[in-house]
Amino acid sequence: MILVDLEKEGTVLGQLPALSAKTWTHPTLAGKYLLVRNSVEAVCYELPGK
Repeated sequence: MILVDLEKEGTVLGQLPALSAKTWTHPTLAGKYLLVRNSVEAVCYELPGK
């Protein structure tokens, strides 16, 4: 998973190893938590605040 800043012409902010297999679902942002899943596994990242 690659995080980009769309306000700065897609500048790459960082990259995270998310899942070991392909996923077709959209990542979900819930407050400061980023949730990603596929049919086998799920991960949750706590994003830093401003």
